[in-house]
Amino acid sequence: MTINNYTPGDGIPPHWDSHSPFEDVFCSLSLGSGVTMSFSHKDQQRHLYIKPRSLLIFSEEARYIWEHSISLRKIDRVEDNVYFRKRRVSLTFRKIRKGECNCIYTNHCDSQIKKLGTTIPLSDFNLNCNLNSENKGKKTK
Repeated sequence: MTINNYTPGDGIPPHWDSHSPFEDVFCSLSLGSGVTMSFSHKDQQRHLYIKPRSLLIFSEEARYIWEHSISLRKIDRVEDNVYFRKRRVSLTFRKIRKGECNCIYTNHCDSQIKKLGTTIPLSDFNLNCNLNSENKGKKTK
């Protein structure tokens, strides 16, 4: 289990969790404040408002190829509602993988890329570097 504490304005940069260290499914329990999480894959983007005490289950495409992120901001607008972010605690539950990942998402799989000796073009990565000291590096992979 990973515990992350977020204050208003905190976020996480776009990423997907590495394949090799963890099993196929993981879940994240969001406590305290709600927050909008963004999901992106190729030219598609989706935004999901995560209510307090919500459980997100990541599996299949959502786990392996859709990047997820939370914008650095203190207010989330959802339809006609405005939500001021407060303290949020995220509990992420993952199971340690025994052996290599053999998922079907080979272009995103660190286990299979290493095994095949292939490389990923830099253009496939979202290189979003934020050196702002307020971004406390809460990214977990």
